[in-house]
Amino acid sequence: MYNLCLDGSLAVFLYTKNKDVVVNDIDLSYLEKDYPKIESALTKSGFNAKIQEWHVLQVRKDDLRVEFGDTDCWYPGVPIEYQGYLEVGEHKLKILKLDSLISFYEIGLKNLKLDTEKQQKFSEVKKKYEMLKKIKIKISDK
Repeated sequence: MYNLCLDGSLAVFLYTKNKDVVVNDIDLSYLEKDYPKIESALTKSGFNAKIQEWHVLQVRKDDLRVEFGDTDCWYPGVPIEYQGYLEVGEHKLKILKLDSLISFYEIGLKNLKLDTEKQQKFSEVKKKYEMLKKIKIKISDK
């Protein structure tokens, strides 16, 4: 079975504990082939869920925004492994392993560097990437 894992800014915050990390949504890694089933179940539960052409399933309800990103499209070759959990009530959500999260951000930087219209986003991603690399170094030094 495929691992649904938390990635993105919330995962960066959980690793770094840096209060300056802005978390606008919840990003999850999952396979696009399962989006229709997820979209249907969430829509029946009252969520606004829509599969986007850029290989993302966006889910919204009130102020909540969750995005499922297709790892095969966005992060080919990156192992989707988890390291620890985020507990939300009675539920546990796997957190993407630090090495995989760093790889996600490396790929994001490469993609954004080519897009001159997204330099603000590039700067934000670069800051998060550098924070993650520092955490990796601290862990390696122990």
